Amino acid sequence: MVADKVAAQPQVADEGPALEELLRQGLDRPPSAVEVSTASRFAQSAVQAPLVVYVLTAQDIRELGLRNLADVLRSLPGLYVIDNSVFTFVAARGLGRPGDLNARLLFLLDGMRVNENIYDAAQIGREFFIDVNLIERVEFAPGPGSAVYGNNAFLGVVNIVTKRANRLAGLHLQASGASDSESTLALSYGHRADSGAEGWIAASAFEQTRLQQPFELPPGVWARFAPFDWDRGRRLSAYAAYQGLSLRAGIVERERGLPVPLNRADPPEPGQRRSTTRSEFVALAWERNLDPDWDLTLGLQSQRALYQRDDPYRDEAAVLRTYRDRSLGRWQVLEARLSYQGLAGHFISMGLEHQRDTRQLLDAGTVGEPPLQSFDQRDRRLGLFVQDEWRLGDKHSLMLGLRRDHTGSAGASLSPRLAWVWNPAPTTGLKLLYGSAFRGANRAELANNTVLEAPLPAAERVRSLELVLDHGLNRQWRLHASAYLAAIRGLIRLSPEFPVFENGAAMRSRGVELGLAGRFAGGGQLLASLEWHRNRSDAATDSLNNQPTRQLKLTLSQPLWSPDWRLSGQVLAASHRQVLSERLPGYALLNLNLLWQLDVRTELVLGLHNAADRRIHELPDAGNLDGVQQSGRVLRLSLSRRFGS
Repeated sequence: MVADKVAAQPQVADEGPALEELLRQGLDRPPSAVEVSTASRFAQSAVQAPLVVYVLTAQDIRELGLRNLADVLRSLPGLYVIDNSVFTFVAARGLGRPGDLNARLLFLLDGMRVNENIYDAAQIGREFFIDVNLIERVEFAPGPGSAVYGNNAFLGVVNIVTKRANRLAGLHLQASGASDSESTLALSYGHRADSGAEGWIAASAFEQTRLQQPFELPPGVWARFAPFDWDRGRRLSAYAAYQGLSLRAGIVERERGLPVPLNRADPPEPGQRRSTTRSEFVALAWERNLDPDWDLTLGLQSQRALYQRDDPYRDEAAVLRTYRDRSLGRWQVLEARLSYQGLAGHFISMGLEHQRDTRQLLDAGTVGEPPLQSFDQRDRRLGLFVQDEWRLGDKHSLMLGLRRDHTGSAGASLSPRLAWVWNPAPTTGLKLLYGSAFRGANRAELANNTVLEAPLPAAERVRSLELVLDHGLNRQWRLHASAYLAAIRGLIRLSPEFPVFENGAAMRSRGVELGLAGRFAGGGQLLASLEWHRNRSDAATDSLNNQPTRQLKLTLSQPLWSPDWRLSGQVLAASHRQVLSERLPGYALLNLNLLWQLDVRTELVLGLHNAADRRIHELPDAGNLDGVQQSGRVLRLSLSRRFGS
């Protein structure tokens, strides 16, 4: 993991060595001049970039034995991840309320936004579009990003970049099993032709049949409920590219079964709750160099997201019925980006994004009867942005950016950005950053207030100022330090007095993040980050956090008696958390991973998650005040084999 900038959209042409390969080369020092471009949507030196982005590479994911995207995000500075066994929640820079659905972070897959169009939620747990084996790197750009990306880039942007066909060449098969009864199977096939055409296809599935007890029951009763507690999912994704034209597609479905009591008998009769998540996307992109000074990118995407929860109950006649709560979203996005570098000292880029929400359906009621309530809406989002990287000399540069967004439901928003970068040495960058962002009320929040005839909340806004130092101490070590101040206005919250959404009081946020990356002779690596965040609201009753004020993340990876054996350890430590009226204690987790490379095509991985079996209690959502126990000790064994070239 390094503090760097990363590509928001990978180029179709050959990009040279992947970041993972750069890390494998010259293991005696960390990378210092990787070209990355998430912050501004064009490639530039990490030291000169007008933003800091934390990166976790495919090599890190492999060595740490990370199982899914949620595990990857847990390892990134500034993020805090918990789950309620159905949905995975992520908070950023000390801010995250119980029940937040990741709507204040914008998630991208190869530059395509994946936040859905009803809750603005990002599904980042087991129901994410792709398996971790397909990830080239994951980047987190903290701070306001609306000047480039528009809505939802409130606390930051996370971009998941997938591997190219040359990294997935041949047939790859992976199977794993864990002590918590989870089993997974994943396979992929990739090929690059001499003509330059390339592509891959991948599929995976998982199943878990024995989960930890979700709620307290008398002794012996759980045996009757346990068969109703299960989790399973499957996904399929594909990529193809030729001469600047690329096509990506994916579909994922997850079904979570939960036991519920149907009556108050002793013992109660068990029933089956089902939560289903299904998402689909198709994305077409075309990139072209018009001449030496002009570059054009066009994109067209179509997505669909379904969430459905079926709850069984017995009616007055003791007939078994099902109450269904459903949301269904469909939307299409057209985007165009144009860049120009013919003006000396300037790199100018501009873009247009148009999102057409063709369906935003929310309904609920007993299956087989007319719904008790139903909303089926449409909306449009239009965004225009322009930015200029202005080189003032060999050591100084300015980044000027401005974006205007207009949404039918949230109105217009203007998001400026200004960054000054000073490079006193080739491996040192000092950056002063100003940014702003917004998030308009989503369709679910608007529908809730409409039903209750309450005023609709206005868009929430944030402005921040940040000072960043990125410094190479020597050939082996790099230091990152940043301090930020942010003013937040109108944060949308659920009223503590009545179940309507409203704009909260003004608040202030501040924090410090420190990072150290080092590589040792012989292939060892140390990554460390320490962070402190604090949020204060003008309203004493405004509960702000489900994230600790302090976090320490430490990773040490070292080859053993031969390069074929590597042991990695990870410590994730967090201070206490104040959630609603409850103070949750701090903790420290230890994860261990042993990787054995049997030959160039085969590897065996033994991982131990939460080695000390720490019992961690969280309150991820406002509807579950009893809290949720997080995962205990889990032993996992994985075998992977590559066939062909």
